Amino acid sequence: SYLRSDERITEDLNERLTEDDHVDAGDISVSVKEGVATLSGTVEARWMKHRAEDIAEACSGVRDVRNELRVGASPSASSAQDVGAAASRRSGGTAH
Repeated sequence: SYLRSDERITEDLNERLTEDDHVDAGDISVSVKEGVATLSGTVEARWMKHRAEDIAEACSGVRDVRNELRVGASPSASSAQDVGAAASRRSGGTAH
């Protein structure tokens, strides 16, 4: 009847997501409360959202998963594009 601490589950789940070759975990946040893992943030494709949920469900100590991931461009990618577009407008060029 050993229960893993929420902190240990969070560490393990973050590690699993980061090490997965198929999911870009750069914009995924993980929180765990009483064994319930909540995934939030943004992924590039719907299959990545489902893959992240599968990884969470397979993590020892996780009793349930709340998948609040959104599919779309990551905030960091759009910020980089915005910065590039603004710099291009200042120089009179076009954004790439």
